[in-house]
Amino acid sequence: MSKQTLMMVAAAVLFLALGTGCHVNPQVVLHDPFDREDPVVKLPGMALTYVQGHDRGEALFFDGVTHLREPGLRWIPAGSNWVEGAVEFWVKPAEYPTAPQSSPLVLFNWFDWPRPDSGYVGHIALTADGKIENNCGWEWGGGVSPTVTSASSVPLDSWTHIAVAWSKAGGYTRIYVNGKPDAELATYCARGSNGVIYPWLAGYGGFVGALDEFKIYAAPATPPF
Repeated sequence: MSKQTLMMVAAAVLFLALGTGCHVNPQVVLHDPFDREDPVVKLPGMALTYVQGHDRGEALFFDGVTHLREPGLRWIPAGSNWVEGAVEFWVKPAEYPTAPQSSPLVLFNWFDWPRPDSGYVGHIALTADGKIENNCGWEWGGGVSPTVTSASSVPLDSWTHIAVAWSKAGGYTRIYVNGKPDAELATYCARGSNGVIYPWLAGYGGFVGALDEFKIYAAPATPPF
């Protein structure tokens, strides 16, 4: 193969990887597209309903009582904190919670049984005024649990993309709404691990609306998602 041909092949590979504007985010450690035919987790014995997703696929509707526990995150050693990461999903709320309550969209806990009374290590919630609240929860070492709330509100009956990213190295916790930075805290989340952290979608109930394309990253993700 001539030198010119090799250069052309290398250029084509580089174009495919970068030249198209492709953005590669950190490794996804959990992705649940809510595929009815090939579910990531078996739905619990409750009335979870498939609905039209944000695209041509499907999403899950939660009725205020229903919830779903996703597979445990096991790459964070026991006694260590999850200090670099990101969560993203699409949300379509059917109603806002009644003040002063908020509705957990994603809740992190050490345990996998229904409504554990301990093991809480943070949540991402919908507030009564339709904003996204990220509470960093509990960490090893006894630090203060910082909270950051979006500036924008999520509309009812419409799909909105949400991402929360945090980084000890970068010194931030950031909320993105529809791919744009919306709120930032000049400190990082540190969710403590006992060897496993379970994400609970819709917490243990309370959220009324749909969720779609749930992803978790082992490092901070950045737009485009």
